[in-house]
Amino acid sequence: MENSQKIVGCTLLLLVMFASVMSAGCLRDFEDSSQLEISNVDISSEKIRSSYVDLNVTTEIKSRFADSNNVSILLKVYDKDTGFLDMERDVFIGFVENGDTVFIPIELTLLKEGGYRMEVQLLEDDQVKRSRRLDISNLDSLVPDVADIGIEIGDVDFIVKGVVDNKVELQADIYLSNEGRALSDDYRVLIKAREMDASLLADKAWTNTGSILPETTKIVSVGLTVPKNYNYIVDVIIWDNDTIIKRGESEIQLSPETVLDKDTVVQKKVIDAEDFERIFVDEVSEESSEEYGMETPGFTILFALASILSAVIIRRRRL
Repeated sequence: MENSQKIVGCTLLLLVMFASVMSAGCLRDFEDSSQLEISNVDISSEKIRSSYVDLNVTTEIKSRFADSNNVSILLKVYDKDTGFLDMERDVFIGFVENGDTVFIPIELTLLKEGGYRMEVQLLEDDQVKRSRRLDISNLDSLVPDVADIGIEIGDVDFIVKGVVDNKVELQADIYLSNEGRALSDDYRVLIKAREMDASLLADKAWTNTGSILPETTKIVSVGLTVPKNYNYIVDVIIWDNDTIIKRGESEIQLSPETVLDKDTVVQKKVIDAEDFERIFVDEVSEESSEEYGMETPGFTILFALASILSAVIIRRRRL
């Protein structure tokens, strides 16, 4: 009798253990119903600017046992300090064949302040099947790209605003184009005029680029005063805090030279800067005369001479 009870008890214990194992396996199969897995997530910087950084988040997905349909990736970015959702990006993948490995890149732009928590979710039929979390911090320690700020230095035009003694007052119009994909940052710009042969600095001025819209061009103007009858190289240098990030240059020749091919004789041609100043003065004078209906001096003098001549003829006839 006792042996029978022991046998029954052992049998019941084995049944309970078998049922526990089977139920655990069923629960595991229910939780792990997806045939896909997130095997890796790589984060790299594409472009580093003074205030923002462009990141590339690439998710590696592997299919294990069967095909999968209606697959998509959802990337959420949270502010680490506040916990608020900062942005999210979703990419629809569709069909993934059994045994395939798929790489899904997602680009995003983050402010280089504070830290972020990223969550990558793998979805099938709009249901979350897998997820991966990553933390990002110390973005402000990234050094901006030196040559890739999106701003290109184009032409530089020069206008003579005045000539005083031996000095020429110039206005330099600098064409700045934003060839990037987003609004550019505001950078400081140093403009220097140095003599072409001796590299002596004649004058310099500071200004700002301002924020420039994507695929647009902006003209920034500064004033320079240089000695006349010299040739100059004008350097345009863009700064980000204490770092030079872009350079450009142009030339202005107030005393150009011409090389004659026959005897290779250098012939100097002197430019009178006051001639260029006169152009703008004349244009203003002509517009003012037309606006106020002023008579030209030539017609006034002719009219006076005709009056005097008529008076002399009349006086002679009376005599």
